[in-house]
Amino acid sequence: MWHIFFDLDLTLIVRKDIAQALSEAQRKHLSPQTSNLTAGFARGDKEGDVVFSPLYQDLHQQLFLALADSNSNFHFVTAGSYLEIPTRFALKAFFSNGNGLVRRSIENAPFINRAALDKLIGNDLDSYDKKSEDFEQILIPALASAKTDYMKRVFMEQSIDNCQKMILVDDSECNRFYASHYNFQIIDPTKTNYGIILRTLTNAISSDGEFYSFHNHDTNKQPPVAALGN
Repeated sequence: MWHIFFDLDLTLIVRKDIAQALSEAQRKHLSPQTSNLTAGFARGDKEGDVVFSPLYQDLHQQLFLALADSNSNFHFVTAGSYLEIPTRFALKAFFSNGNGLVRRSIENAPFINRAALDKLIGNDLDSYDKKSEDFEQILIPALASAKTDYMKRVFMEQSIDNCQKMILVDDSECNRFYASHYNFQIIDPTKTNYGIILRTLTNAISSDGEFYSFHNHDTNKQPPVAALGN
């Protein structure tokens, strides 16, 4: 049974105001479709509507269809403070392609946002000044560790016998490092070969075959200090 853990920012979707942070490959696969999401991004920030667009829309639609058809599991895990209901609505609009089974799968998939990650950490870390060293040295690694802790919890609670069936799709180098440390597979959506990997993964899920990510070897031996797009 596959378990795919999707980041949101700069992975499945991108805020229009930070589209310049996309890699060249991602910019080539940025959809013109838009949706508004309500989010608050840090302590003291007011919630507001932000315009988003999907990335690699066609290939992600095919992947979500394969996951839904095979009864595989996928999870949305983000350090962003996105409200669950409007975010699910946007993800269904972007990636279901009108398929009812995919819409139901997206509706029922676990949704882990910043508040849930703070609970896993056991501390609300928004008090750290984003301009200080604490943000890079403490907050980002703590959130990356929390994402991996969630993956580990799923792995143990569901008695999964093969960690290679656990895959994190995330643009953050720090998040990928922590996940790979526990031998979970990782996929970097900023890479030029991301489309090829998506097709390969989709085929593996559809055929109940094997999958191995080329990106598993791309992580550093030491954790990166900072990463963008948690």
